[in-house]
Amino acid sequence: MARGLPALFTTRSGRPLAREIAKELTSIMENRLQELAREPTLDKRQEAEIQRINRIRAMNVEYFGKSRGGLFPRHIYIEDFSDGEIHVVIDDYKLAEEKPEVANSVRGQDVFLVSASYEPPRDTEELIRTAAAKTGSSDMTPAFLEELVREIRKDRSVNDNVMEAMIALRTLSICDAERVTWICPSAPYARQDRSKEREASIAKLVQEFSEVCRVSHAVFEDLHADQIKSYYQDQFQTADNIQASRVLLPGIQQLIAKSDIPPDKVRQHFCVESPDAGAMKRARWYANKLGIPLAYADKMRDYSIPNSVAKVIVIGDVKDRHAIIIDDLLDTGGTLVNIANETV
Repeated sequence: MARGLPALFTTRSGRPLAREIAKELTSIMENRLQELAREPTLDKRQEAEIQRINRIRAMNVEYFGKSRGGLFPRHIYIEDFSDGEIHVVIDDYKLAEEKPEVANSVRGQDVFLVSASYEPPRDTEELIRTAAAKTGSSDMTPAFLEELVREIRKDRSVNDNVMEAMIALRTLSICDAERVTWICPSAPYARQDRSKEREASIAKLVQEFSEVCRVSHAVFEDLHADQIKSYYQDQFQTADNIQASRVLLPGIQQLIAKSDIPPDKVRQHFCVESPDAGAMKRARWYANKLGIPLAYADKMRDYSIPNSVAKVIVIGDVKDRHAIIIDDLLDTGGTLVNIANETV
């Protein structure tokens, strides 16, 4: 049975990624239509494919205007609405509450909501560039600077972004969307994946929230702990853990190829280094694919100071080698600095 027409939504934090997804999907649809147009004859499956793509394009023309036949993310907030990219509205109350409202029907649609746990830096950078461009001009007024500071201070916490995503997911689900898929590359609270002592598993709590919001499927990238995916594997939900290695590995191979090291000497001059024992599986995969040795760092933490490492011991042959450190999470960056200093 064919799924409903896809509809792409985004929270405030997910806007940069949602735009890129929309561009890529639009390109895929256009290229596929061109391929099918070159076919001398079409079977029933191909005809159905053309009809589906045209229905998707028609739906987006209806929402965004006659010139917007591609796929575009529908925002869940009032911003930049002059370009037509608005669909779900969330009003901010003075008491810091949010009231969600779906502006157009999503009944029977295959809905995808894009969000980010951590605030993308791009919005703040755009504000800074705007201010820099106006330096010395008459537009650089106290009122403009006050507005700029106010916008920068709008940076939202992980809690803000997660709660906003859950509000949107719940709103979309109760409006009779056929399926609701949550796309959140950086899973929130990924390091709090298990209960210990007096600490709760917040990653499991997020999954329970998503289930209440009737999320059918979740998509993450490079989960810090594999068991987080298993939280979503039940009769109500499924999940995907997309690996970034398909993108990163070719990039690393290109960097190695651009070095002055001859191909037959790469193994003697490069190595992959794991920042701790928990990342060994991922680092070993890269080392095997690149055909170079593996080393790892043993971290001795000072638990009296949060997020601190007292000492790092590098195990493996890294002398006179270019060490490629593979890690999945970066907090303060102190661990990477300590490992780099110890490696050198």
